[in-house]
Amino acid sequence: MKVFDKKQSTAIVLCGNPTAEIRLAVKDLQQNLRDLSGLQEGFEVLEAECGPDAALAESAIYVQTVPGKMTEAYEVCVDDKNVVITGTDMLGTIYGVYAFATKCLGISPTYRVTDVFPDQTEELELPPQTICAPERAVRFRGWFINDEDLLSEFKISGGKRVIDYPFYQDVMDTEVLDMILETALRLEMNLIIPASFLNIGNPQGMPKTKFILCAKTFSLTAWKKPVCLPLMPERLPMLFP
Repeated sequence: MKVFDKKQSTAIVLCGNPTAEIRLAVKDLQQNLRDLSGLQEGFEVLEAECGPDAALAESAIYVQTVPGKMTEAYEVCVDDKNVVITGTDMLGTIYGVYAFATKCLGISPTYRVTDVFPDQTEELELPPQTICAPERAVRFRGWFINDEDLLSEFKISGGKRVIDYPFYQDVMDTEVLDMILETALRLEMNLIIPASFLNIGNPQGMPKTKFILCAKTFSLTAWKKPVCLPLMPERLPMLFP
């Protein structure tokens, strides 16, 4: 399948009713394709009520969620005409979108923190292939962002933290947190401990981020101790007042 050449690009089609989280992963994919091709106006994102079985006349990259028995699973199918990315649930679809970027486009899942991105190319044609989610030996996979005060020096402080402690006086900038969390999703993680000290009553200590941390799915320990949160992306404020 030809994904792009000098003059044209492939559309990305969102099937059904994708969540805001899936839309953000697709937006990341769109930008990856634009950066890889140099076509900054290409790769239009369209929406369709039907699935890829009712294919458009022209080639497209389809993204859909079809419930299945396995959680966080995905399949990426490339044929002569289309790419179909199917997830069994929200995270599965998100992982599938990023897996396509990694395994078909050659984009490292850590590129946002390493600044290593493939050189631009004038055209890209993919051979037929099928990529499936790996069998997962570990149910929860993630990072503990420990000593996050060091990350507050990466950029201008994201704000002052309300804390009676000689260290950790600043919170990291939201763009830095955004890079870390997107990288975690590209690596197919599903859990994050976002800080050593976390005060949900301190607005600066709970910054806006592209990831919504769903109140129904995390385990909260005692106040000022780490919070373990399954990852779900969303460019909205966190679900805390």
